[in-house]
Parts: sequence; structure tokens; C-alpha cells
Amino acid sequence: MKSLLIDCCVSVIAILTISTAIAEEQIFPGLYEPDHLVPLVPDAPRHDRYNDALQTQLKLNATFFTRMILLPSFEGESCLRLHGNDGDTDISKSSKFFLTYYLADKNIWQSMSENSDEKKQSEVTVEVSSAPISKGFALRLHAIWDQMLARTKPPEKVNTGLDGETIEFATSKGSGKTWSPMERRSPRLFVELGQSLIEYCKAKPENRGRVMQSVEEHATSLENYLKAHPVK
Repeated sequence: MKSLLIDCCVSVIAILTISTAIAEEQIFPGLYEPDHLVPLVPDAPRHDRYNDALQTQLKLNATFFTRMILLPSFEGESCLRLHGNDGDTDISKSSKFFLTYYLADKNIWQSMSENSDEKKQSEVTVEVSSAPISKGFALRLHAIWDQMLARTKPPEKVNTGLDGETIEFATSKGSGKTWSPMERRSPRLFVELGQSLIEYCKAKPENRGRVMQSVEEHATSLENYLKAHPVK
């Protein structure tokens, strides 16, 4: 009787485990993570007024060689761009290069009157950090962005969820996005590289050399991964 009871308990646990896995896949479709970026198509919430607010607050109309936009569900949106002097559009002809980071102090989507509980428009303040980088490293970053964007293709399954963070990447050649990557594959490594660049932007001048070592490590990790995992 005791043995039968144990067998029944094991069977129930197994069924519950399988059911939970299935439920998680349905409730959290982001558990599926492709090893590439996916095409950038407008999401339902990205209506004109929100797009306009993002453009204004994060300076999305400014020229860039590479760009990363971070769109979390609840925290402030942000944008990192690699650029030259104002108006520069050809990276090969630029003589100076900068990384500039824009961070909203609150979620721009939730600050809009139609989305807030108070039905009032909230003021959004944007913090701006900028730091120069060498031409050699700027060209290296641009090449990495191009490699990642060249891998962009539609996912085999839905790979976004209700909460989390959408991260968009772009150059003049194209764009792509990922959603809250967790697995140590190319999208996660790409996001980590971008985050290290953000830390470089925010660092004090005397600390940038140390932070750049971390940036270079993240760049190398992604480059090595892309060599070992070519596009199929």
C-alpha cells in the first residue's frame, strides 16, 4: 500500500511538472529564445503619440551610426547611440566619435494621460551622458551591429510577453529587436555589450579606461560567439 501511494505521488508530481511547463510556455511565450534578432515591427502600444514622445524625449531623430533603444514595461525608456559630430552620416568619413545615452526618469508610456491612473500627463526628465571613443573601436562596434542585424529573421514561435523589456537595435542598413533575453546566446550577449557601453557613458572620465576593459571583453565574447555560431 505504501509503495502504491509513493508511485501515485510520483505520477502526480510528474503530471504537475509537465502541466506547469506547458502552462509556462503558453503564459510566458518569451521562454522561447531565438539565437538571432527578430524584425522590428510596430507593437500595438506604439501608437503615434507614444512614438512622438519617444522621438522627442530620447532624441531619436538625431543621426547615428549604431543605436540601441531599451523599452522596459515599467521603468524609464532609454537610448544609446554611437555617432560622430552633428550631421555626420558616413562613419568612414567621421573624425570624432561619441557614445551618448539618454535615460528617462520615468516610463514615458505610463506618463501619458491616457495611460496613467490619475489620467494626467506627467513631466518626464531625461538624463544625458556622453563619452568619446576611438575611431578604431567605433568601427568595431559598427561591424558587430552589422553582423547581428544581418542575422535578423522572423522567430519560429512567438517570443515576447506582457512584461519584460524590448530592446531595439539599428544602423543605417536595418533594424532588429529582442525581448528580455535570458539564455547566453547572441541576443543576450548583444544586450550585455550595450549595457557595458551604457556604463562607459555614465562613468567618470578617470574611470573610463577601467570600464572600457569590460566593454572590450563583452565585444570579444559576442564576436567569438558569432564566429562559432554562423547563421544557418
